[in-house]
Amino acid sequence: MGATGFGSEIGRGVYNVFTQPCNNARESGMPGFCSGLCKGLIGLILCPFSAALKLVSSISAGIKNSCFGLSGRKRLKTERFRHPRIILEGEEKIHPYNENKAEAKEILFNLNRELSSTLDINGG
Repeated sequence: MGATGFGSEIGRGVYNVFTQPCNNARESGMPGFCSGLCKGLIGLILCPFSAALKLVSSISAGIKNSCFGLSGRKRLKTERFRHPRIILEGEEKIHPYNENKAEAKEILFNLNRELSSTLDINGG
């Protein structure tokens, strides 16, 4: 798709070099021809940049689609590589990360969640 878009942009630039002067000449005569020629030449100069952007956009979209399309998910699954930092209420200072405290907080959080779901199932 990127190569097709690149080729179509280049082709459009070349095509406009010939059609812009003719179309403008029909409407305004010789001044229109000159105006159309200038527009066509500017388009011919700028079309490689537009084509390159279209190529890069198509390639990056293809990479994105292949990453997400293979798994069938909308988002890539990522796993936590460390437990969240422990932040205590009422303290203004954030302490340095402590892996043991963070892991203990995670364990307590999971136990509390399991206990809450068990109490909800048993009615209370």
